[in-house]
Amino acid sequence: MSSNTMEKAPPLFLSLPNEIVVDILARVPRRYHPILSCVSKKLRSLVRSSELNKTRSLMGRDCFYVCFREDFGPRSTYTYHWFTLTENRRLVSIAVPCTPEPYAAALMVGPEIYLVGGSVYHPSRNIWILDPSSGKLRQGPSRFVATLSAAVGLVDDKIYVFGGGREDEEIQAQVFDLKTQTWQVAPHPTMHLQTIWMSVVSPSLDRKIYARNSLGAVMVYDPRDGQCDLIRIPDNDEYSKYVCVIDNVIYMHCHGVGLMWYNSKTSEWRGVHGLELNEWYWDLALVEYNGKLAFLWRQVGVAKSEIWCTMIVMYRSGQEIRGHVEWSSCVLPDVPRHYEIMHCLGRTD
Repeated sequence: MSSNTMEKAPPLFLSLPNEIVVDILARVPRRYHPILSCVSKKLRSLVRSSELNKTRSLMGRDCFYVCFREDFGPRSTYTYHWFTLTENRRLVSIAVPCTPEPYAAALMVGPEIYLVGGSVYHPSRNIWILDPSSGKLRQGPSRFVATLSAAVGLVDDKIYVFGGGREDEEIQAQVFDLKTQTWQVAPHPTMHLQTIWMSVVSPSLDRKIYARNSLGAVMVYDPRDGQCDLIRIPDNDEYSKYVCVIDNVIYMHCHGVGLMWYNSKTSEWRGVHGLELNEWYWDLALVEYNGKLAFLWRQVGVAKSEIWCTMIVMYRSGQEIRGHVEWSSCVLPDVPRHYEIMHCLGRTD
């Protein structure tokens, strides 16, 4: 066989029946899907197919968790309540132990949730690992430096923690190796990372970590060299604190405008077409789930409120992005008013 013929011959993997290829792809972590999409048009189509999402769900690879914080005051002891989304489109409570101190950041890696200690008034060096399926909680190794409300991100099986520390602190970024279960000092950020909100983009984008801060920007941290950049957000008070990534595109909600996406080529925020989501939503959260965007918000009542969820499918239309509402309904009725959405996590492995 000539070398020219060998180059044109399809790989053995792609010559398999689609159902077998889908079954194999369902076992590949979602964070590798963008790479697979670049291999061929067939793989790109299968990675974005409903068949793959359905297979992952049947395998239990796609899970969706919401954490509420019971808030009685800024210096009080917080209580956390965890829920998971069922096939019946309902959030059901799961029994998990509470950490002995508050935490501000959470990241899901495989079937486990990593809780990074440290919140306003409660600096901490601790990290806890929660297995929501078994309800078990264990404490991991302590970090070098305590932080308040740090940002976290996952790149190459390593959890990076940055921000939330004093400006004069020598160590501004730390990294936890999931394989060795040890902490190391990460590359020093090129700018001081001031107070960070809890919202962190997951999965990482272009091997960089994106986090929404409280000063009107999305912060970008490159764990390879510590280089930092800012994606400015106009009219900061009108934008939600949550950001979300789907198919390598960053999304955010703007009150009065609707769902927005960031065009990295032109460095501008654009509106997502085809949706009516321009209201002012209370306690809003965005998260990628099953390749779609889950849009959660609180419908406030007199004594109690409801949590609603709108599941949105995103697709490109020329140079624009359009959204299609797959379903929208109340997923949790009778929520006490002093509950607030703390974390919204989708399993991405």
